[in-house]
Amino acid sequence: MTRNVVVIDAHRVELHEAFMRYAPRVFPSITFRRWYELGGWHPGYRAFALFEGDDIVANVSLQRMNLVVRGQRVIGWQFGAVGVLPELRGRGLQQQLMWDVLKRIDQRELAFLFANEDVLDFYPKFGFKRVTEWLFGVDADIAPTTSSLRRLSVDSTEDRALVARIAASAQPVTERFGATDYGGILLWYWTQFHKDDVYYHAGDDALVVAEEDLEVLRVLDVFAPRPIDLAAYLPQLATRPTQHVEFGFTPDRYWPRAQPLHEYLESPLFVLGNAGLPSGPFKFPVLAQT
Repeated sequence: MTRNVVVIDAHRVELHEAFMRYAPRVFPSITFRRWYELGGWHPGYRAFALFEGDDIVANVSLQRMNLVVRGQRVIGWQFGAVGVLPELRGRGLQQQLMWDVLKRIDQRELAFLFANEDVLDFYPKFGFKRVTEWLFGVDADIAPTTSSLRRLSVDSTEDRALVARIAASAQPVTERFGATDYGGILLWYWTQFHKDDVYYHAGDDALVVAEEDLEVLRVLDVFAPRPIDLAAYLPQLATRPTQHVEFGFTPDRYWPRAQPLHEYLESPLFVLGNAGLPSGPFKFPVLAQT
C-alpha cells in the first residue's frame, strides 16, 4: 500500500506535535522537544512523513546546508531522522520515502547522511557510498588556569541569542569539508548532549564547544568571526591536567599539526554521487551532523 508523503516545514505548525511524538518512538535515546520549544525548527529543515491517522509512522528529514568543500561554498542536503515505527518495519515504507525525497532535490547538489551501524546496507540501494572520516588529535600538555571561559546556559534567553548570532556569521571551522550557519543543529546538541559544554570568549566574540573525558580534552567545534588562538583557550577549558586533545572536526585551520589518529566509526558518512570531497583525511564537524 502506497501512502501519500506529507511535507512538514517550519510553517506547518499543526503537524509539529506529530513529529515530536514520532522521534522518541523510533530513537528512544533522543528527543526534539526542547529543541523545538526553543525555536530550533528553522526554515531549512523539512520532514517528509507518512501518516497513519494522526501519527507519523515513517519519516525522512532534509536539512538544507551551506557547505564548504575544498574551500568552495556549495549548497547541500543532509538527511536525518530516517526511521519507521518498530511495529511497521519491513513493509517498504522507508524505501518509498527515500525514493520520494531523492526526487525532490537537485542531483547536482551534494546529498549526504550519517548512518548508524544497523542500516549500513540500506543506503547503498539508493546510490549512497560510504566515505571514510578520521578522528584528529594531538598530544599537548595543558595545565588549567585559575581563569576560565564563561559557560553559557541553554536556559538563558540572552545566551541563546548570543549563540545564534555568532553561529550565523562564523567562519567555517574547516576548509576541507565543513559548513556554515548551522546554529539550529548546534541548538539541538546543546539541549540534548552538551548542556554544560558551550563557552564564550568575549574578547574574540567566539564560541568553543568542548568536553573532558579522563585525560582527553575534546574540542567539538569553534564558532568565530575570524581565526582565534585556540591553544590559548585550552587552559581555560581544562579543569585538570590534560595530555591529549581531540577534535570533532578537521583542525586544518586551528591546529594544522594535528594528525588523523584512526577512522571515525561512531556515525559512518554516506554520500550520494561524485561529491568531490577531499582525497585526504577529514572529519565533517560533528555538531553539524543531523
